[in-house]
Amino acid sequence: MLLSDIELTQENSFGRTDWNFAAQVNPTPNLEAFGDSQLAEMLDGQMIGRPVTQEEIDAASQGFGMALSVTMPADDTASVWEFSYGDAPTTIETASSTTRSQAIAWLNIARIGAALVVLVILTAIAAWIYGKIRTPKGRGKRATRRAMLSRRQRAAEREEEARQPRQGFLRLLVVDVHGIIVRPTDPLEGLLLPTIRAELPNVDADLVRSHHHQLILGRMTPEEFWGDLGLGPVARPIETRFLSSYRLVPGLQEFLDRISERSLPVAVIGNQPRRWGERLQRMAQIEESVSLWLTSAEVGATLPSPPLLEASRRQLLVDAADCLYLSSVPDNLDTAANIGMNTAYFAATPDDLIDTEHVIVKGFEDILRHQH
Repeated sequence: MLLSDIELTQENSFGRTDWNFAAQVNPTPNLEAFGDSQLAEMLDGQMIGRPVTQEEIDAASQGFGMALSVTMPADDTASVWEFSYGDAPTTIETASSTTRSQAIAWLNIARIGAALVVLVILTAIAAWIYGKIRTPKGRGKRATRRAMLSRRQRAAEREEEARQPRQGFLRLLVVDVHGIIVRPTDPLEGLLLPTIRAELPNVDADLVRSHHHQLILGRMTPEEFWGDLGLGPVARPIETRFLSSYRLVPGLQEFLDRISERSLPVAVIGNQPRRWGERLQRMAQIEESVSLWLTSAEVGATLPSPPLLEASRRQLLVDAADCLYLSSVPDNLDTAANIGMNTAYFAATPDDLIDTEHVIVKGFEDILRHQH
């Protein structure tokens, strides 16, 4: 036979199919296999009416050849083998395969997912083992709980430290008008009431205090204040005499000049109506040395409440931690410290010294000595 032992196999795996073909080829078959008995009897050893010699048969077989073509299921082209009559028997083989890319992609994704799960598990196991190694023997849940509380305590301490005023760059000096710029520190009891009593000896002191509170909150004008007290016709000269009675704190001018040389802005705040603040600033001749003069009447809140302090630094765009607040009123200093400002108690004379937790400044000379 020309072909024998023909074998075609198919193997399926995940995402892939393989085909294999093999056959035994005999290029020198018996030529009688291409005829039949009737043809043999007809020829009877003759060719076209004459006998055929062995030499002619051999010569004819030399020109006999064949080509074998096999096309596999997954191939676009055929595998071809060519043989000549007389060649030795041989085995031919060919193979092909197809892959399913989508299935392989899902397989790779599954493998990656499995690898990640294994990695997470191994990490957790390693962390657990490390924790066991790092934990001293005999340390149980109670000790662990104490450690957690200790960490929380340290975190709370760090948070509390962060709330404390930073000892950093000083960008703004905030001072009280009463006690730092002028004396007395309490102008209502120390100056305003005596001035009014000089004109009205029988004036109701509580009425003066009540009206003064409305005045410094900005709810009453100076004209209304003097008029309600019965001093409207002489209001202007009384107001001038009252403001002229203030005394500048010794060393103020030299101090402000030194601050100006350092380009440090100064904000002056105080419980007073705006007009009194403007007149005091002109009378003290410190208009050029002060960056901001802010009164309680403009803000609608009086010291020691925070709004006046907050408004001063916000108008000059300075953080509270970069401000130093100088005052002779402890309550005002406490408020400033609570909002994050640095504070200093100003004692103009030895008689003003008190026991306080705030830094104590003994007059402007004390500040200037530390500036050298």
